[in-house]
Amino acid sequence: VHGSAIGLLAVFVFSFSYLSDRLCWKSAEVRLATIFYGLGSGAMVVAAMVSGFIVPFFLARYATASASKMEIGQQALGLLREFNRAFDQLGVIGMSIGVLFWSIALVNRKSRDWLSGVLGISAGVLGIAGVFSGHLEASVPGIIAFVVLQGIWNIRIGYTLLRDQKYILTTAQADS
Repeated sequence: VHGSAIGLLAVFVFSFSYLSDRLCWKSAEVRLATIFYGLGSGAMVVAAMVSGFIVPFFLARYATASASKMEIGQQALGLLREFNRAFDQLGVIGMSIGVLFWSIALVNRKSRDWLSGVLGISAGVLGIAGVFSGHLEASVPGIIAFVVLQGIWNIRIGYTLLRDQKYILTTAQADS
């Protein structure tokens, strides 16, 4: 699961680089969106590595340890959980800020995409507020809530990009 999530994050970063290209790299909002989303994705990769790969290997190593080593192992495991939590929260905040800035760019362009903009601004603000209020925890339900929130916006952006691509291709064929 964690390996798939890491691969999917790479696909998202690649796809959103296309969005940044379509929205114009010269825009400060688009540059900020790309930087923050990349930072957030990188943090999510670290969190996924810790919880999906490092912790299981760590637990396997301490499975047959003595009581004194188990105590040390529990302390280390607590540290790994906090490390994971910190990177998870950084990931949610970074990705949410990225979505927020891309959405501002969508609303500010000539052919405003209000639905994508409002969905993204909402997803961005709710993600950031969720972390700071403690409602969006580094837990399975918290991550699912974040993925659903961002997923709605991702689907809308995918639709928008495909629709724009179809329009561009149709216009280019008519011009030739």
